[in-house]
Amino acid sequence: MDALERKTGWGSPAATVLEAAAYMAGADGRIAPEEVSAARGVATVLGVAELGTVGPGMLSRGPVEPAVLSLERLGRRERELVYATAAWIAMADGVVDTAEQRALRILQGRLGLGAERCADIEELVYMRPGEGDWDRRYASVLNSLGAG
Repeated sequence: MDALERKTGWGSPAATVLEAAAYMAGADGRIAPEEVSAARGVATVLGVAELGTVGPGMLSRGPVEPAVLSLERLGRRERELVYATAAWIAMADGVVDTAEQRALRILQGRLGLGAERCADIEELVYMRPGEGDWDRRYASVLNSLGAG
């Protein structure tokens, strides 16, 4: 997790990753059980599980639109991690539908990432299908991005 500051709490880079996960989980109008499990894995691996479970919880807070995500302080690797996490949540239920694809493109633009780099990140994320063990699989995405 070198790409993220160790600071936690809402407004921190790690919280921005969680907010992007919530945005993606709600992009298709429903939150699948696999998306909840994947989001919990994200929070656990980033060491900010308390942000997802205290109070209203990460996903029950409702989606945070990309326009209000705190991205200004994020470097390139952190932006890539935000995008990878969104792609991770989109693929959690095994289907990346049109609404999720559109949400990924919106997030790509907001993050200022090129289409080719986003395609590379998506390929990296989508190569980790499977059941359960969300923590380990997400950690492997972080390691592949050089953020672990």
